[in-house]
Amino acid sequence: LGSVLEGLKEADERKQSGLHGLVEIDRVKNRVEIACSALREVGSWERKIKECEHMIHSHNLPAALGQLSSLKNVLDSFRMLPEFSKKEE
Repeated sequence: LGSVLEGLKEADERKQSGLHGLVEIDRVKNRVEIACSALREVGSWERKIKECEHMIHSHNLPAALGQLSSLKNVLDSFRMLPEFSKKEE
């Protein structure tokens, strides 16, 4: 009976350890997804800036205003990146 109880205790400890491992893996997965989203935004930042400049030069100010508003929302994704202050300017 003692060895059965000891075996159950060891199995429970392995289960708890496995659950903690899964929680950590989920945290890492979430951080990677956030970083991936930010990198996608970085990749499209230059294109969006050029589009906005084109709208301004072609006197399409309402569209340019909408694009600027969109770019401002993208800045939230940049806050975690080292080059954030440069993009905010």
